[in-house]
Amino acid sequence: MASISGSIEVLKEGLAWDSTESQLMAIVSREIDRLNQLISDFLLFARPRETKLSAFDLNQVITESLTLFKNGPHWNENVSVLTHFMDSVTIESDPDQIKQVLWNLFLNACDAMPDGGILDIGTKWVSETPESTNKNVAIVIHDTGDGFDPITLPKLFTPFFTTKEGGSGLGLATVKRILDQLQGRISGSNHPDGGAELAIILPMGSSAGH
Repeated sequence: MASISGSIEVLKEGLAWDSTESQLMAIVSREIDRLNQLISDFLLFARPRETKLSAFDLNQVITESLTLFKNGPHWNENVSVLTHFMDSVTIESDPDQIKQVLWNLFLNACDAMPDGGILDIGTKWVSETPESTNKNVAIVIHDTGDGFDPITLPKLFTPFFTTKEGGSGLGLATVKRILDQLQGRISGSNHPDGGAELAIILPMGSSAGH
């Protein structure tokens, strides 16, 4: 795909095109980018990399992931970010896999707010059961888009299900697959104030503390 894309760019710069031919070349370039993303999504879903556990500050990983995303091509400058983190919390998990999860969720949130909105990201403690003293940590991501429709909501994490034009249907499916590997879980809902909310629950890990 990279060689095809490179050849297209060379042709675009080296030849004189009329308006119709230029439009066709632009379509070809976009389709190459779409296919490349589809292949990348499929490979990540079908062959997730080996999990490498380490202890790290979860808030710091979220902040770093957000900074990277905001400086990437998918960021919408009309989106405002709100964060409300707990005090520094250390967990034992795979920070690179967590970053991939966050990237996919940030991308979904921005896609849901093409005209701008608010991206709200927070961390909090959650108990396994109301009676349990064992705590897990949650990452909650809320956007102010249109939320999930009744058809989409029960199929959020189903591979290849998508309502996006040109979407692969693998973004949230990959997120769930990664979290399954990390012994975490994810759920989606519509926020009472509007928009979509996704909650990630992660175990603290055997040697992590807070």
